[in-house]
Amino acid sequence: AGSAPEVVLDGVNGFVAPSFRVDDLVSAIKLLSEDASLARKFGDAARVRAEQTFSLKKQLADHLAAYQLAIDLRKSKRR
Repeated sequence: AGSAPEVVLDGVNGFVAPSFRVDDLVSAIKLLSEDASLARKFGDAARVRAEQTFSLKKQLADHLAAYQLAIDLRKSKRR
């Protein structure tokens, strides 16, 4: 697929069209252009996912946890 799976959840906050399947992409775009309610639903879900998954606070917490794990592993190998 042409999108990162951690960003687009097919049918939840967008559609994932398989690579080189232009007809599938056209169908998805057409559906969203004709269904404002679905487009709004996907947009709202995408915003929530972005805020929860990719916020600065979340990214910093994830990086801190990774560094802490590396420190803990190094300390355990010294014993």
